[in-house]
Amino acid sequence: MKNILLAIALSLPSISMARGHDQGNGGDVYALAFVSLAERVHHYLIGAPQIEVDLKLLRETIETTRVESTNEPLFINGVPKDAVNFPSKKRIIFNRSNWMQADTRSRASLVLHEYLGLLGLETSTYRHTKHFMNDFKDDGTLSGQRMRDTACVLTGQAYAPFTQATTQNDDEYFTIETVQVDGVRFFLKAGHGVARLEAFISNELVSSTFYSYGRSPRQTDKLALEVRAPKGDLVEAQCDFVDRFLP
Repeated sequence: MKNILLAIALSLPSISMARGHDQGNGGDVYALAFVSLAERVHHYLIGAPQIEVDLKLLRETIETTRVESTNEPLFINGVPKDAVNFPSKKRIIFNRSNWMQADTRSRASLVLHEYLGLLGLETSTYRHTKHFMNDFKDDGTLSGQRMRDTACVLTGQAYAPFTQATTQNDDEYFTIETVQVDGVRFFLKAGHGVARLEAFISNELVSSTFYSYGRSPRQTDKLALEVRAPKGDLVEAQCDFVDRFLP
């Protein structure tokens, strides 16, 4: 981003930061709130495949970008801004005071715009952000058509939400939801203090991942699993806010 004038002028003591799920540098609750809201926005966007955004790449960008908050004013070409992003450095800086004065709707718009800026999808325009914000309510929720009844979805071109399990065939784990695509059957399960995402081909377990729940502080409640289908295509399942769906 050319000709960016930052009034921070390398005043590092006034800046704190967080990256993805990190705890942050200096306990910056502002940066952590920024990242947390980005994860919520991403979760809702999964239910809106008509938005032309690579959600897998967006998630990776959220998890790897360094987010910083500052007390100093920010400018682009002399124009005051709430935040600036640096695609080559995968870095976002935002103003704490403006963040605190903004409502949830405005914060969500800012968060999405900055990450899309890193992906080169938005610079001065807000095409994707405006489309998303049409369904974002002032209380921080989305209109009903984008809410999901399940934790997991198939991502990419095979997009489809999981469905709630109607049978229980595992003696050790409770099956919460499932979906099948291209010869691969995914299951979200819980038991023994862990949430598991499993992939089966021809009734054989080929891959799985898990996290432990019920711990404090909570480390994560997200799962993702990518496997190669029998015909050779890669299929991926992604689960967000799994804790909400645990039995």
